[in-house]
Amino acid sequence: MNIRRAAVLFTGGKDCTLCLHRALKDEAISVVLLVTFAPVNSKPFLAHPMHLIEAQSEALGIPHKVILIEAPFLNSYQQRIKELWDEYKIELLFTGDILDVCNNFMVHATEGSGVELVRPLWGILRNELMQELINEGFDIVVSCVNIDKMGQSVANDSVAKSYFYVYEKIKELTGIDRAGEAGEFHTMVLNAPRFNKRIEFKGNVQTDDTGHYLYFNFNHVQLVDK
Repeated sequence: MNIRRAAVLFTGGKDCTLCLHRALKDEAISVVLLVTFAPVNSKPFLAHPMHLIEAQSEALGIPHKVILIEAPFLNSYQQRIKELWDEYKIELLFTGDILDVCNNFMVHATEGSGVELVRPLWGILRNELMQELINEGFDIVVSCVNIDKMGQSVANDSVAKSYFYVYEKIKELTGIDRAGEAGEFHTMVLNAPRFNKRIEFKGNVQTDDTGHYLYFNFNHVQLVDK
């Protein structure tokens, strides 16, 4: 069997982790790297803290690499993706994208690179997404909420809560994507089938400097036996 080497664009949230899970189930694919693109001199990701991503990487037993990008971003992405082939012989680049929220940016970023873009969750219905996450035994926490899009009361009752709880809370509300595809909220995965350990955390809810976001400050993260 011809085994194809793959990398997964990874922020630690539900979509990219489910995408990874699907890739790992394919015997014809070897996932050798988790990749996070980050702008040079950018502020830390509040919704997807790097130390938590590193804990996920350790739990999965798959190396994680932060790749720095700079303006013009499309050119920078294209160059860095080509380097994934040069350095790791990556043939497939998986992303957990569900909708075209960035004008097919990653399609353009992989053009001419020799690396094939794979989007296994593209167009998935929200109830199907949630059911698959439940069936596969994912443990997911909401890490950040856009107050303007979710409303203050919903935001207050969402940060650091289970995604499944928040899903039920917002599923009847209009104007909110139940997967957070319009930036309403972000998530982090604490446990999944391929994790050899689960993640426990402590911290506190904070408001960002703009006053538009509530996020959870994961000031203590540890891996524990499942």
